[in-house]
Amino acid sequence: LFGRLFFLAKEDMSSGTGQALKYRPIYTEDIKVSPAEIADMDKAVALWERGVAAIEATRGGVEPPYAAEFEKEADLAAYMLTIVRAVAAGNHFFTARREYLDITKKPALSDSERARAAALLREMQAIADHDLENARRALVIARRDPRLDLSVRLDLDYAPLTEMIEARI
Repeated sequence: LFGRLFFLAKEDMSSGTGQALKYRPIYTEDIKVSPAEIADMDKAVALWERGVAAIEATRGGVEPPYAAEFEKEADLAAYMLTIVRAVAAGNHFFTARREYLDITKKPALSDSERARAAALLREMQAIADHDLENARRALVIARRDPRLDLSVRLDLDYAPLTEMIEARI
């Protein structure tokens, strides 16, 4: 999911999909994100959560002729929320991982460094657990909405979306 948002953002800034593919390091651990960028992404997650909740709150009030289209758009919004959450989770995970690696590369650790390293491992596990649940939510939506699958495009070389999410899980 993280790679999908990165790809889409880079595609918009490139001269086409061929150029965009060069910018697509999916799931790279070398991404360096500032605390301000992490805070901005966390704000984006909160905004998407509010927006999806507002859509969900109107679900029962949609007239039958519009209900099917509403469901598709609600699914699209919910799927985009899973992508934004995945990006935020990646930011937090790789930031914690970098700190953990910086601490543990020393030949000897103080008690406070050992405690911090252990806390970082617990934090990374919690992030991974939440990201796994997020991917499961995305998989449910992807299975019922074929519009989300980029593998049907002939100009790109993607595995089917559901297979990519299942592999991640």
